[in-house]
Amino acid sequence: MTGFSDLPNELVVEVWRLLRDPEDIEAFALTSKRFYALGSDAIAAHNELRSRFWSIRHDPDDLTSTPADTLRSLLLNPRAALYVRNLTIDGWRKDRRRRPNRPDVPDGGIPYPDEDRELINQAISQSPFKDEDRAWDWVKFDKGDEEYIYCLIMTLLTHVQQLNLFRFSSDGVRFSETIQNIACSNSVEALSRLTKVTVCQEHDNAPSGDIDRLHYATTIPSVKVIEARGIGRERDVCNCPESHCCEDCWKSFDDHDYWCHATNISIYKSKKRSSAATHLTLSNCQLNSWRLSKFLGRLRKLESFTYSARMEPSYIQPQTLVDTLLKYGKESLQTLHLRSIERVADRQVVLADFKVMTELDIEYNLLIDDRAASPRTKLADTLP
Repeated sequence: MTGFSDLPNELVVEVWRLLRDPEDIEAFALTSKRFYALGSDAIAAHNELRSRFWSIRHDPDDLTSTPADTLRSLLLNPRAALYVRNLTIDGWRKDRRRRPNRPDVPDGGIPYPDEDRELINQAISQSPFKDEDRAWDWVKFDKGDEEYIYCLIMTLLTHVQQLNLFRFSSDGVRFSETIQNIACSNSVEALSRLTKVTVCQEHDNAPSGDIDRLHYATTIPSVKVIEARGIGRERDVCNCPESHCCEDCWKSFDDHDYWCHATNISIYKSKKRSSAATHLTLSNCQLNSWRLSKFLGRLRKLESFTYSARMEPSYIQPQTLVDTLLKYGKESLQTLHLRSIERVADRQVVLADFKVMTELDIEYNLLIDDRAASPRTKLADTLP
């Protein structure tokens, strides 16, 4: 009986030629020694692409490999986009591509080579999310605004699994819009395998970014893990006398970039769409209860929540936070870690209403406040 292993060499070589997905190539290489030997050229090309594109990181201070270089590589060789699994964006430049220590460079900076500009313009024209009413915005890429280069890169990544954003630009409206447009599109495959998003907004060890930077992650159906560090701004922690900041205080901040995120992007046009994320970690954050509650309201499948705030003051009262988690995760939350939220609780934290919680890491004084507890207070009464 003839089987797959009996295929003639010519057909095996043809199979090798047609394989594109990295996982398929690696699986086919393990089929047999003969198949492996016949695919030596394909395997060599696979290993080269894997080594070069599996994990990509860009720093605006590193000019040896720029986002434009990556975009050019992905456009010239679309197969390379299938290999990107981890993308780290450590900020981007908006200074017209100035080169340090180059007094001979005019104020306009160094322009992209003609062949690069042609490729980028072609990618812009083919982008499914190019808004004709704002098409003029895209000319900014030629002035060195790398945000637009990253927008195009994101539309090409179909296999990326982890996205890390460090020193995220304070005015990255177009970037957020692009990711959310991808997430809400039924015809675009980009980001369909993204499972983890990490955002770090710390500047000099202090929070510097608002929680709206995380909203785009909640729109991506495949994302299961969201981690954030350094989330919090003045608008998130005000001097409101209430235990949590009221909506009027939140809306009183006059910030154009903030309102672009809060009112114009698609996340707020699809409020009924809840996130599939199951794990959320917030570290070194300064957030008021109202803002955090609005965010948690989208995470209806949350299984694990970690909140750790080293910076003071933090205006989230422990029980208020727990009440919010009960409202949205009473039937789903299994793991809860609460550290250094507020040294003096407004009242003892009661966790007894969580239905499926199996793991708890919380400071003892948040469960039993010696000053408020009665002699009959039992620790077991506060636990699930």
